[in-house]
Amino acid sequence: MSSQKSGSRRSSKSLLPELAAKLLAQRRATKAQVQRQPMTLAEWVTRIPVLSAKGYVKPLHLAPLLGELERIQRGEQVRIVCHTPPRGAKTETLLSAVSWWLDRHPDWEIAYCSYNATQARSKAVKARDWAKAMGVPVVRDTVVEWRTPQGGGCIARGVGEGITGQGVDVAIVDDPVKDRQEAESALKRQRCLDWFNEALFTRGNPSSAAKPKPRSIIVNMARWHPDDLAGTLVKQGWRYIKLPALDEGRSFWPEMWTPSQLEEIRAQLGPYSFEALYQGSPRPRGGAVFGDPWVFTEPPVNYRAAIGLDLAYSESTASDWSVAVVMARLNGYFYVLDVVRSQQRAPEFVSTVRQLGQRHPTARMRWYGSAIETKGLGPFIRPSLPKLEALTTTSDKFIRAQPYAAAWNAGKVLLPESGPVWLNQFVDEHVNFTGVADLHDDVVDAAAAAYDALAVTPDSGLTVRTGVSRRL
Repeated sequence: MSSQKSGSRRSSKSLLPELAAKLLAQRRATKAQVQRQPMTLAEWVTRIPVLSAKGYVKPLHLAPLLGELERIQRGEQVRIVCHTPPRGAKTETLLSAVSWWLDRHPDWEIAYCSYNATQARSKAVKARDWAKAMGVPVVRDTVVEWRTPQGGGCIARGVGEGITGQGVDVAIVDDPVKDRQEAESALKRQRCLDWFNEALFTRGNPSSAAKPKPRSIIVNMARWHPDDLAGTLVKQGWRYIKLPALDEGRSFWPEMWTPSQLEEIRAQLGPYSFEALYQGSPRPRGGAVFGDPWVFTEPPVNYRAAIGLDLAYSESTASDWSVAVVMARLNGYFYVLDVVRSQQRAPEFVSTVRQLGQRHPTARMRWYGSAIETKGLGPFIRPSLPKLEALTTTSDKFIRAQPYAAAWNAGKVLLPESGPVWLNQFVDEHVNFTGVADLHDDVVDAAAAAYDALAVTPDSGLTVRTGVSRRL
């Protein structure tokens, strides 16, 4: 009996090493399986400590973009143009992809490019910090590039900077255009395209069966112009991943942006800017900018006022007018109270503006002019109009009109229902304004200046006492 018990104990003890070995083998197999099946990019984003601390979730609303980035991870060649609305987590996803790729392919050379060197380097440094936090070793680290022990890594370049001497396996071109003003410049659009073709596209590393490389390029940018870099590449056959903010009333990211919030942005920006920046469908110039006007039946009281000017710089011609627009703001509405339009050069028109200022003593005055205009007219008009803000601008009247046009189309700019002799001319110039070789656009520019002067500060403690109706 006791010998049987002793044999049983010896048998149990002899099984322990065998069971331990099996458990250890299972754990190693599980670990190897995990290593063979790494995290998806969507999972990787949520594991980066700084993003995890901010509560980032998987960016599944960017599924079409994620799919292409995962194709690159598999070594496939991808050439895409992508548009996502602002604040849509696209930059965070692209920066996360840098460390995600290098974790699996530490010999890959990745270029991160943006509209200038400062922006590109700032983002590349962020990608480096995230890579270190995720365990990607970095052995050579400067502001312009960082490297892994295997020779891969990330280089930062601004549009216009050379990439001579550098090879590229994956290039991310993130917002190569800074703003609308740059996008509207044909010269700057061409320079961006030349840089892309000559400096970036030619830097792709060779790929072979022995050493395959993805040779991929992702261009992600806000669409300000139909013929920007993205538009040109799409015409050449590149795939366009367009994620509009609103698609048949549905939000592109409902957990973060409700349709009502996006509609509020549309009303603020106006259709021209919203279609470009949020929908990825920039409209060419030449179409209507201002819709049907709204009117007021009673003038406002207890309001803030501004006088916007468009001053003729050269000698009077049939298309050269000086214009002053008096506008009032009350409870978020902008009332056009008076318009004076005369074929006079600025020095002669000053006396008219001074009279308007006397009738509205607290009104601000604003005028936009080129550097030559503001410098040339300064000695003549500044002593007579000390309240005048003479602002030098390089943008044209079409661009300057966009915020004002958005308010007009949202029913926030109100005109007198009837009476003033200037009303018909004022309406005609607005509804015929296209931004392309318009015969008359002086009234629009003066009104936009008045609107801008009033829009910078909110209403405070004012009450409305007006009637508003739709002008048909």
